[in-house]
Amino acid sequence: SETDITLRVVDDGVGFPPQMIGRIGDPFLRSRRPLLDDAARRPEYEGMGLGLFIAKTLLERTGATIAFSNAASQFLTPGERPDRCGAVIDIRWSRAEIEASPMDRLGPNRPNAE
Repeated sequence: SETDITLRVVDDGVGFPPQMIGRIGDPFLRSRRPLLDDAARRPEYEGMGLGLFIAKTLLERTGATIAFSNAASQFLTPGERPDRCGAVIDIRWSRAEIEASPMDRLGPNRPNAE
């Protein structure tokens, strides 16, 4: 838009566990008990841990806001689920924060606000 740059990532999997959406991006996030059908489908998957935490932290340092959600309710029956019902990640930056004016030279790097 005129004021924001938004990137949306959507997958076609089962989505995020509803009870974990508020904690996504915490380091080493794992569900308490692995679901048996999840382990059978994805034996190498152990959780959304350090990698997602690092990615979220780096994006936030660029001024991005990040929102995690599911494209459809996980309480729908398989017949009720739409084709695209997986995880959704929305990343938004304010254009004013990250765009340089075409007339300005880039100049020195700005120090991190933290």
